[in-house]
Amino acid sequence: MPLDPTVTRIRVPAVYTYRIPLAKEWKVLRVGDEFAVIAPKVEPSLPVAVDLQKMEKHVSGNWSFFTGTESLDAAQRAITKKLASKATSRAYLTAAEATWRERPSRSSCAKWLITQRGMEHVAPNRIHVSLCR
Repeated sequence: MPLDPTVTRIRVPAVYTYRIPLAKEWKVLRVGDEFAVIAPKVEPSLPVAVDLQKMEKHVSGNWSFFTGTESLDAAQRAITKKLASKATSRAYLTAAEATWRERPSRSSCAKWLITQRGMEHVAPNRIHVSLCR
């Protein structure tokens, strides 16, 4: 007699946060009075933030009465690793990079650069920041 397997689902709201790490040295190129800054790669802040109060758990299948609790516990233990895997995936990193390009974080990098010794005279609109590939 074939029986359906136990199916376990856990849903939890997650917030993926990405940052540009502060590097010891940044690559800055000068052409005339224009500057090009190559910032380090975008990286996820781990572990991914989750709201455990809003966690939803569901188990179904013919065997769920016997294996449901064990299956839910295993799925819950795997959440951190699963979310970290998503956060470091090419698709999520590409989306984070695209968001970074559209946001004022680039100008924050330029503002930071002009606080460095020898760069005080540079106008922020003369600094073009891009990400390392």
